[in-house]
Amino acid sequence: MKSSLRAVAFCSILLAALSGYLWQSAEAATEDIVLRMLALPAPPPPNPAVKIAGQGEAKYDRGKPPADNAATYELLEYWVQMSSSHGANQYSPEPSNAVLARLKKEVDKNPEKLLSLLNAFIKDDDGPAFVKGHYDREGTTGVYDRDDRSTIRSWLVSNSSYFTSELAREAEQVADTRDAYVSNQAPLLALTRHDFAKAKAILDRLYANDSSPVSQTLARWALYRNALNTNSLGEIERYRDELKAIVENKKLGDGMRDLAMDALVIEKEWSGRDDWYYSLMTDETLVKMDRFTGMTTLINQSPPDKYADKMIELLKSDNPSVRGSAIRNLSRKFDSGNVELIRALVPWLEDAKWAVDVAGTRARVVEALTNIIMPEAVPGLINLLDEKIKGRVPRYGTNAISDANYAGNMALGRPREEILDGYVPSTANAVKNAAASAANAAFSISGRSYVEEEVSLRMPAIRALVKQKDPRAIAVYEGSLMKSTDTSGQR
Repeated sequence: MKSSLRAVAFCSILLAALSGYLWQSAEAATEDIVLRMLALPAPPPPNPAVKIAGQGEAKYDRGKPPADNAATYELLEYWVQMSSSHGANQYSPEPSNAVLARLKKEVDKNPEKLLSLLNAFIKDDDGPAFVKGHYDREGTTGVYDRDDRSTIRSWLVSNSSYFTSELAREAEQVADTRDAYVSNQAPLLALTRHDFAKAKAILDRLYANDSSPVSQTLARWALYRNALNTNSLGEIERYRDELKAIVENKKLGDGMRDLAMDALVIEKEWSGRDDWYYSLMTDETLVKMDRFTGMTTLINQSPPDKYADKMIELLKSDNPSVRGSAIRNLSRKFDSGNVELIRALVPWLEDAKWAVDVAGTRARVVEALTNIIMPEAVPGLINLLDEKIKGRVPRYGTNAISDANYAGNMALGRPREEILDGYVPSTANAVKNAAASAANAAFSISGRSYVEEEVSLRMPAIRALVKQKDPRAIAVYEGSLMKSTDTSGQR
């Protein structure tokens, strides 16, 4: 028995010693790898002649469509890309009347091109009739197969007055959801635009129902849309004021406030809107919205550079919430090589409290420095090597299966991304899209709670320092390695 105990004790001591040795070796190896990374030559700049997969859309500038007299192939290439990437949460340019006429001519010559250009006709007054004409002429034996016809018909349901009875059936199902948002918003908004007479009874019911506040907010949006369409000045002011009050009320839920914000910035621009929006940037509860677009909606729905200068100006604000909101709105430009923009954000590297961080925007600033040489950023990057701060990260629940089942049912009412009267997928893709929507909704539902956890930007900071090739960074690591060696020798 004693021999067995001695053997166990000996093995335990041996394992402990071996673990300590391996831990020290691993630690030293990690530091050695970092030093070698810093000593590597900087990567060469990308070759502009080489196309990189996944960057195809970069050349299609949403703010610079081709001229009316551009070559036909250029027009088709651009507007096919705009149609395929059309989405509710981003700005979509509109073709001029001259371009629309040329696109229609190409479709008349080759009706199969209609499928790839559908969303180019969303804002065209004659677009629905043009699309319906090809849909009817080709019939079931023409160039469109069953899936193609389903795609075209779905587009017509959402973007024309031809099938409003179907929209009305879907709009009747509008309801508050378990994740504090609303279902079936796209059908209701589309019905309001294309057949208000059918929508009115539904809107009156929802507007009067205080027990479903998010659905009631959606009804306000739809009524506001109709007031704008009919130029009813009194009703425009009434519903606009009601929607503004919802956005400004910090006691209301994020989903309800976000929906009201969508209504006010997606619909027609109004006098004083921008100044009102800027005043909201001091509201930390809006700036910190995790699950919704919130303060980014106006920027996302506007031409690419419309608010860039104003957001850069607001970086000089003394208010961290204002700076954080401006930075998040500018974050899409981090990858564009805008050196002056990144330079304006250098103070954030040294002081995490300099701006409110939402959705990991500070980490994106660090990542941008992996492609930009900026000596003045080095002290801040070095600071990040040992910085440990608390950050908000999503904590998902354990009800994934039940939530997914629920979300699958909700998907039949179309997801939040289809908030505008936009493109609806074909029947062939419906199952796949519903599954994806269900998965996203499940994560949204289960991920409602956010927890404070320790967050480190050490690794992106190392990559950025490698790009800088700065002797100060190497000196810091040499000192860190020596300190690590001294500490291990004392153990």
